[in-house]
Amino acid sequence: MKTENEFLKDHLKQVMQFDQKLMPCKAELLSKPMFTLCSVSNIKDVVIDRMEALSYHRAGNKEARSGELKKAIEYYTEAIEYNYKHSGAYYGRARAYFRLGLYKKALDDFTEAIRYEPGHAGAYDGRGEANVALKNTTEAENDFNKAVGLYPKFTSAPIDSASPHFNLGKMHIDLEKYKEALDDFNEGLVFDPENTGAQNLKNICLSKLGTQEKK
Repeated sequence: MKTENEFLKDHLKQVMQFDQKLMPCKAELLSKPMFTLCSVSNIKDVVIDRMEALSYHRAGNKEARSGELKKAIEYYTEAIEYNYKHSGAYYGRARAYFRLGLYKKALDDFTEAIRYEPGHAGAYDGRGEANVALKNTTEAENDFNKAVGLYPKFTSAPIDSASPHFNLGKMHIDLEKYKEALDDFNEGLVFDPENTGAQNLKNICLSKLGTQEKK
């Protein structure tokens, strides 16, 4: 028969395996020295906090999908209160802030998501968008390029890998760098060939380059 301490440790492992994004610091918690020092009550607190964080994170995602962004932010904030290293909650809240036009807050939360999950391609892509909105062009380009390198490892969905390429293309169009933008859209369309918006922007680049060549 398992002791209560052993039962709680097993339950905590199951919680973390159920949703790996729940706590990127899981290796730290599952290390033998920590569990050796943990009391039953401390392990209970850890299990409860992580489960609460997961619950609030999912509630935030649901509200965000429904367009209830302020409510989503409240839920994501609650998730962070229970687990301050919850990269998914920072990322979700950053996306909500961005959609509300609160670009500096979005930038800060994307940065926190990256801090606790350095391989989070979506957070780099999102921070790039926030930097574009804040007119931090160099920082935006660095973030998009970082996302380009990370996405193949971060997700198996090709359409996601297209996002930073398209975002780079849009930024280069704004800067009237049409050759660079054309290259960006061509690279993105490899991953998402049916994206009509990107195709249209690519055609604009071709038109601009053709006009420039005639000059």
